[in-house]
Amino acid sequence: MKKWLELSGTISGTTYFLRNLIASVLAFTGGYILGTGLAAQSMGVATVGLVIVAPAIWMGFVNIYKRVSAFTYQNTVLYSVLISVLQIINQFMEDPIKAIITVGLVIVGLYLIFANSEIEDHQG
Repeated sequence: MKKWLELSGTISGTTYFLRNLIASVLAFTGGYILGTGLAAQSMGVATVGLVIVAPAIWMGFVNIYKRVSAFTYQNTVLYSVLISVLQIINQFMEDPIKAIITVGLVIVGLYLIFANSEIEDHQG
């Protein structure tokens, strides 16, 4: 589990997809609990949701970082932060800008999943 949270190594497209699936399920679960806690004005429940959401967001960033590292070691942090920030900003945009950013993120996501890197043995 430690390697899922470290910013080192690279991962394959399949691993990227599976880890993002797990991070998404965690984020959804934590978000649901967080929202329920806020709606019920129960700080204890909201805190539990936040404790689940925070690692899920970090896992998502680490997955992007490791997969981008499989393609380039130059500007890996820049590309990873750019993709993550675009994902967050896109939630607050309205059409047509939201549609354009969404299409761009889908293309980048599919590239990260299906493109072959030059690394044969991913350590991450």
